[in-house]
Amino acid sequence: MRDVIRVGRCFIFAAGDFYGLRERPAPGDFVIAADAGYRHCRAVGITPHLLLEI
Repeated sequence: MRDVIRVGRCFIFAAGDFYGLRERPAPGDFVIAADAGYRHCRAVGITPHLLLEI
């Protein structure tokens, strides 16, 4: 039997309409906020690992 290795997901928050989260990032997931997507992260209490500004 093989061991199961969990590969993290990547969540990308961008500007535009935001209707909330279906799932919250779990430990091991990577969060990116692009431009105004940072406001969406703050609204749901998530600190992104990477912030992109143009």
